[in-house]
Amino acid sequence: MKQTAMQVMEEKYAEEAARRMAEDIDQRIMFDLLQEMGWTRVELSSKWLPVTGIELHEWREANLTGHWRAHNNVWMFENKNDAAIFKLTWS
Repeated sequence: MKQTAMQVMEEKYAEEAARRMAEDIDQRIMFDLLQEMGWTRVELSSKWLPVTGIELHEWREANLTGHWRAHNNVWMFENKNDAAIFKLTWS
C-alpha cells in the first residue's frame, strides 16, 4: 500500500525520535560505567557552549591531558584535573 507524504514524514520523525532516545540511553549507561571506573562527571546548565566547535577543539587540545567524552550537556573526564579546569572555564 502506498503511503501518503504525511505518513512518510511521520514515520521518519518517529524513527529519528527512537534513534535519539536509544542514543541517550546508551550514553547514560556508558557514562554511569565510566563514573564507576573513576571518571569525573561535569554537567553544564546548557548543552550549548558560547564558542564554536573549532574554538572548543583548540581549547581541549591546549588544556586537557586525559580522555573525555561528551553528550548533550554532560561531559566525562578520565582526569579529575581536566574536569576541574573544564568546569571552571565553561560553567
